[in-house]
Amino acid sequence: MQSGIVIKSEAFLAALGRDWKLEIKPVQNLGTAMFGGQGIFLKEFHGRGLGFISGVGFISTLQLAQGEQVVVDTDVLLAFERTVSFDVEYVGSVWACCCGGLGFTNSILTGPGLVYLQSLPIQKLARTLNQYVRFSGGGRKKYDSNDHGNY
Repeated sequence: MQSGIVIKSEAFLAALGRDWKLEIKPVQNLGTAMFGGQGIFLKEFHGRGLGFISGVGFISTLQLAQGEQVVVDTDVLLAFERTVSFDVEYVGSVWACCCGGLGFTNSILTGPGLVYLQSLPIQKLARTLNQYVRFSGGGRKKYDSNDHGNY
């Protein structure tokens, strides 16, 4: 079986080596397409050499055994080997999603294969940083060092 890795589109950084190819494959079902965080197509990379992915925070790996499952927040998922099955599950209610600060779905990954996770999704980092940056005229962000933390 040819190896490959499915990568979240914004996580791909670079590939060095020979014969790198990108395959676009549809997700398994409509729910995964709408709420899986990967879109309607999965981006699967194949090649020989070094591949680099980009994440925020601590990057961790999980080696899943045959049939082993892990449930993760959809935003923390960076990449997984093509041998890993990917699906989503709905969590709680719309009320819990809107008021609980969590997403509407979690990702279910079933082994065998390697999974890459990030501890701080870029979307969460952007929302957090945005609290500390205020807007001035013209829609441009302005940082004033005289504010002493009162952003």
